[in-house]
Amino acid sequence: MMVIRSVLLWRMLRHRLEATVCPDAVRALDVDGHVVADVAQRGCLLVVVAYFLCFGVCSLVMSLFGLPYDSATSAVATCMSNTGPGLGLVGGAETYSIVPPAGLLFLSFCMILGRLEVLTILVLLMPTFWRAR
Repeated sequence: MMVIRSVLLWRMLRHRLEATVCPDAVRALDVDGHVVADVAQRGCLLVVVAYFLCFGVCSLVMSLFGLPYDSATSAVATCMSNTGPGLGLVGGAETYSIVPPAGLLFLSFCMILGRLEVLTILVLLMPTFWRAR
């Protein structure tokens, strides 16, 4: 996830809380002096929700390969965010040799999912994308 999405989510939360306290006030949500349109806010929220849903599903799938859930979650988090070593059985002092080959292939998919953005991969997996128009 990009940092701007985290900043935007925080500002959206603060903006909605302020709107709850003062419902008659008219305020625009801005980031660095630029007003953020409602469409951009919804898009940001969609990407974040899709990211975390994919993260949860991928963690469950990795646990089906025989890894404990903490190691499976850590492996998926490491691959989707393209960061350093994981925790547990895939930690810094360990290797991914405990993961079966099919699990390694799935983790490669998780790396692509995180690197190319979740929505891009989800659109490619939709059958309607591949139908002739």
